[in-house]
Amino acid sequence: VCTDESSKCRAMASELIKDIFNKLGRDKLATIEDYMTAWMSQTDNKLLLRCGLPVYKIYLETIGRGFNKRLDEIVMRKIREIIKSQEDGNWELIFVSLNVFISIKEGDDNDNDNDIDNEIWNSVISLLLYPHSWVRLAASQAIEYLLKQIENIKDEYQLQTIGYRLIRSLGAPS
Repeated sequence: VCTDESSKCRAMASELIKDIFNKLGRDKLATIEDYMTAWMSQTDNKLLLRCGLPVYKIYLETIGRGFNKRLDEIVMRKIREIIKSQEDGNWELIFVSLNVFISIKEGDDNDNDNDIDNEIWNSVISLLLYPHSWVRLAASQAIEYLLKQIENIKDEYQLQTIGYRLIRSLGAPS
C-alpha cells in the first residue's frame, strides 16, 4: 500500500485489505488495531508510520471512525505532530497524513462543529506553500473542510492568509 510504485498494485492491495476488514468484521479486528496502534506510535521508523496511515485510512473507509476511540486519538495526535513539524523534507509522510486528515474530515458527520482546532489548521495553512506540489494539493483540499466552517472562524487574518497562500500557490512551480 505504501511502497509499491504501481498505482494499480496499491489500489488492488487496498481492496484486498478492505476485503480482509469486511470478512473479519468489527468483532475480530483487535489484533489489526493493535498493529495499527504500534505503527502509529513509531518515532524512529518513519516507513512503518507511512504504511500505517494508509491502512488506517482503509480502516476508516471500511469500519468508520469512533469504533476504536484510542486508535482514533493516537492517529489524530500523530497527524497533528507530522503536519505541525512538517517533517523536515519528508513530503511523502506529510502527504499521507494530509490525505488521512481529509478522510477523517470527510467522514465527520458534524461539518459545522464549533471545535476548530486552530493548531492543526494553522499548520495545514502553512503547507499551502510547501515546496512539493502534491503536499500543496492535499493542503488545499484539506482547506475546503475549514472553509465549510467559515462562520466559526473568528480570525480574519487567518482567512486573508488562506486566500493569499492559495493564490500564491497557483504561481508555484510544479
